[in-house]
Amino acid sequence: MGTGMLGAIGGVLLLAAVIFGLVIRAKREQFIRQIRGLRRECFEAEMRVQDLKSEVSLRRARVDTLRKEVESLQIQKDKDRSERLAEETPPRSALDFLQDIGRLDAAGIAKAQAYLDKTLSEQPLEKALVVLGIVSPEDMNGAVRDAAAEAARKHK
Repeated sequence: MGTGMLGAIGGVLLLAAVIFGLVIRAKREQFIRQIRGLRRECFEAEMRVQDLKSEVSLRRARVDTLRKEVESLQIQKDKDRSERLAEETPPRSALDFLQDIGRLDAAGIAKAQAYLDKTLSEQPLEKALVVLGIVSPEDMNGAVRDAAAEAARKHK
């Protein structure tokens, strides 16, 4: 093997090394471009995540607002129903008021009714309760006033 052959082999090796270096350099630049592209995609993805977090936060606030509105509407609906039931419920009588305050019980009512039946009287039960002394005239007058006031409120 002569120097010419060694020179040729050296030249081929040098050429291979230069080509290999150029290929490596091209691959390196390609990888750098890919890395830059991936970094850009990552940044954009992070921005989209931030946007989505903001949107989720806004939607949660909207859900809370809607939940409060629903609760408010439910409270109003319950209030309206209570008012409607109060309007539909007949006003309490003076006897109801007397029973509520403990001045009259079922036995007293039965005693007054028996008196009215026995005497064949057509006077109201309220008057018989007073005549028999089961209810005082003051208590009866107060109960009649309360019943009238309640009836007036319900007719407004």
